[in-house]
Amino acid sequence: MLLSVIAAINLRYYFVVYTPTLVYGNPTAEVATVLGRHLVEREKPCVVYFHAPPVMYWDLGNLRFLLRVYGHEIQGVDVYPPGEGQPPLPDLQRATCFVFLPERLGELENIHSQYPDGEETRVYSKADGRLLYVMYRVSPP
Repeated sequence: MLLSVIAAINLRYYFVVYTPTLVYGNPTAEVATVLGRHLVEREKPCVVYFHAPPVMYWDLGNLRFLLRVYGHEIQGVDVYPPGEGQPPLPDLQRATCFVFLPERLGELENIHSQYPDGEETRVYSKADGRLLYVMYRVSPP
């Protein structure tokens, strides 16, 4: 009987408390999971300019895995912080998504001014409500 109670408590914790957080070991895993699903469900096809290094990189395993599993060849480019290399020039012949982690939000204003007709989406954690990322989508002319 005691073993059944302990098993029930553990199962409840794992499936009701822990799993919905989408963290699975570190906070970047939640960002990658939510972003991957967002891109697959809403943003195909697009080129993603990922303003996340050095916190996170486009080739993070679970992000690339999600995109590959769903058969989407969404291209992504890491955009390094100012002063750490030349930023890539966006190819606006396709839909373009600029993704900013909270640590890099200061750079969003520059993208707003260069591409004023974009659409901004803020995505928050379902687990604790914190900002995961901001996506700024620019459609081709």
